[in-house]
Amino acid sequence: MQSLLHYLSYWDAALAVVLVFGGLIFFHELGHFLAFRAFKVGVITFSIGMGPKLCSFKRGKTEYRLSWLPFGGYVSGVGEYSNEVESLGFTQEEAVNNRPAWQRLIIAFAGPFMNLVIAWIIYWGLT
Repeated sequence: MQSLLHYLSYWDAALAVVLVFGGLIFFHELGHFLAFRAFKVGVITFSIGMGPKLCSFKRGKTEYRLSWLPFGGYVSGVGEYSNEVESLGFTQEEAVNNRPAWQRLIIAFAGPFMNLVIAWIIYWGLT
């Protein structure tokens, strides 16, 4: 019994790690998502986690998803991986591959930039 309690005491630490990483992943992906929206690029999926979906809902044309494996996330923009734009319910103007290179660069950099902003907020919140 004592060894079982010993192993269970690690679950709270593991849960804390998953929640902290999940928060960091959320804000990183939120950076990409906001950049997509700022440039009027359609978003197919906003997912926290990888693998099979645990739960999801659709708002507008975007599916918001929580997936089983909490070790990543992604934001899927229209035209990012395939040319099937109209079949997904979007227009060619909403496709990321029709954007100039500087906009695609900002979209790519928005995730890491959001991590820097969160780090700055946490730093100044703790001092």
